[in-house]
Amino acid sequence: MVAIANLCSINTANAQDEVATTNLTVDSLTYISVDSTSWALYQLEEWNDLRKFGALAEEGGFETYFLNLRLGIANFKTGHFHKAEAFLLKAYDQNPAALTAKEYLFWIYSLSGNVNAASDMYDMLSEELKSEIDFDLSQGLKSVYAEAGPMLSDNEDVAGTSLYGNVGARYRLNDKLSIYSSYTYLENGNMSWGGYSQHQLSVTPTLLLDNGWLLSAGLNYFNYSRDIYQSLDQTITSSFQYTEEGIWFDEATGTEYTWETPETITSTVVYNDTYEGTLSENSVGINLNATKTFRDFSISPHAVFYGEFLNTNYVKTNSDIYDVNTSWDYTDYFFTGFYVSTDSTPGSVDTTYTLTTTEQIDTSMFIYYMQVGTSFDYTYRLNESTSLTLGAEVTALINGDSLQDISNSMKFIYTPYLAIKAGDKFGISAYYTSKGNYPVSMFGGSKMLNGYDAINSRISVTAKYDLNDRFSIYATGMMDEIEDGVSLSTYNNYAILTGLNIKL
Repeated sequence: MVAIANLCSINTANAQDEVATTNLTVDSLTYISVDSTSWALYQLEEWNDLRKFGALAEEGGFETYFLNLRLGIANFKTGHFHKAEAFLLKAYDQNPAALTAKEYLFWIYSLSGNVNAASDMYDMLSEELKSEIDFDLSQGLKSVYAEAGPMLSDNEDVAGTSLYGNVGARYRLNDKLSIYSSYTYLENGNMSWGGYSQHQLSVTPTLLLDNGWLLSAGLNYFNYSRDIYQSLDQTITSSFQYTEEGIWFDEATGTEYTWETPETITSTVVYNDTYEGTLSENSVGINLNATKTFRDFSISPHAVFYGEFLNTNYVKTNSDIYDVNTSWDYTDYFFTGFYVSTDSTPGSVDTTYTLTTTEQIDTSMFIYYMQVGTSFDYTYRLNESTSLTLGAEVTALINGDSLQDISNSMKFIYTPYLAIKAGDKFGISAYYTSKGNYPVSMFGGSKMLNGYDAINSRISVTAKYDLNDRFSIYATGMMDEIEDGVSLSTYNNYAILTGLNIKL
C-alpha cells in the first residue's frame, strides 16, 4: 500500500508490553482498551490475533472507525477480502473523508477483478496516491506482447521441429472497452508427408458492464496450407492349385494308364496409391464469452462458431504391380520297347506387369461446428499477495458437419487448470487437456486448437515474473502426445516458449 494512514487515536509507545500483559474478556473491554489493543496488534502486524480480538470486540458491541479500519486491513493482509470489504465499508461510512479505507477498498476490488468498483474508488483517491498506483483506464495503446520458441518432436520420422511465434497488443478505447489483437505463425516443413504453415489473426474486444459482467467477442482468422505427399502400399498374395488328368491307352499291350499334371498358380499384387499436391484451409472462429465474479468464485460461459473452407488440389497415381508365377509337374508316358515308362517334367513361368493410372482431384467443401461450454474457478487467498486458483473448463462440441469423430455425435472436452500467485512479482499457471481430430476453442476463445491432429494429452505450465512495473517475462513448457492426422503415427511434442510483456 502506498498511503500513509493515521491509524492511531492514542499514543501507545509500548505496544508489545500492552498486548502481552492484557488478559481480555468481553466484560473487561472498554473503548480505550479496544482502541489501544487493536492499535498495538496493528503496529506489531499480528493480523490473525487482531482478527480474533476484533471478533471479541464485535461481540461486546464496539463499533468505531479505527477498529473497523484496522480489522479491515487485518483481513486484507490475511487474504479474507470479503470480510475486509465489510469492515472497510463501515469505516468509510463513519469517515468518508479519510483516504485509507478508500485505498484498501480499491486494492480489494482491483485484485478481485471488480474493475468498475475499483475505478470508482480510484476516482476518490488523492492525486498523489493516483500517481503512485498502476491503474490506468485512459485511452491508448496499453501493452505489447511477444512470444516465440521451438516445438521439438521425439520422433523425427513422423514430425520434425515446429517453429512458433506470436505478437499482440492491447488498446483501450475508454474505461469500459478495450481490444486485444494478435498475430500467430506456426510452421513445420519436416512432416513425414510434407509440411505445413499457418497464419492466424485474432481480434478480441472486451466490454465491462456496469453490473460487473465482462463480455468479450473474439474473431479469429486462420490461413493454413499443407503440402501433400502420401504413398500408401498394400500387398495381396494369393495361391491356388489344380490338376489336369487324362487316360493313355497302350494299344500294344491293351493297358490303360491314368496321367495327371498338377499345377500351382501364385500371384502377388502390390497396390500403390500416391497422393501429391496441396491442401489449403481458410477458417473463421467467432466466440462470445461472459465472465462474472461472485466473491472468490468466477464463472465464464461461452459459445463458439467455427467454419472452414477446405480446398484440395492433388494428383492421385495408382501404380499396381502384378507378379504371377505358374508351376507344374507334367508326367509323360512312353514305351521303351520292353515296358511302359514315365517321365516327370517340372516347369514354371513368371509373368510381371504394371498397370498405372493417374487422376487429378480438386475438391472444395465447407465444414462447421458449434461449441458451448463454461469455465468455473475458486480462488483461495493466503494473504493480499498470495493466492491459489483452482478451476476447470467443460466444453461440448455439437452440430458437427463432415467432421471426423464428431459427425452425428456430441463430444466433451475437460480442461482442469490452476494458477498460483506467490508474492507481488511471481506467478505460475498450468492446465491439462486432450482432444480428438477436430478443432477446439479453449478458455473462452483465447486459445484455439484448429488442427485435425488428435492430442491424446497436453500438459502446459507457464511461469510469469514481473521485472518491474513495465516489464514481465514469461516461460512456458508444454508436452503433447499427438496422433498425426495424416500418417496416423504417434509422437511426443515438447514446446519451450519465452515471452515478454511491456506495459506502455
